[in-house]
Amino acid sequence: MACFVIDSSNQLQLTNDSDQDCSSYVLIDSLQYQNMVLTVQVDPLEIAGVFGWAFGTVIFFWYIGAQIGVAKSLIRKT
Repeated sequence: MACFVIDSSNQLQLTNDSDQDCSSYVLIDSLQYQNMVLTVQVDPLEIAGVFGWAFGTVIFFWYIGAQIGVAKSLIRKT
């Protein structure tokens, strides 16, 4: 990896900063890029799982709220 900054003439200048200290642009080689892309891939099964979990959570809390509403109305009637 290499750290670059943009100078006043809009050109990239290589700095001696480490990867952790770089506050501008980082240039990586193709192998590092491929490894990064492979670790970030999201497949449809993961998307469906997250959607199902989130939708189920919303429905669960709606159901709990509806039951609390029924209990409150029964308490008011007595």
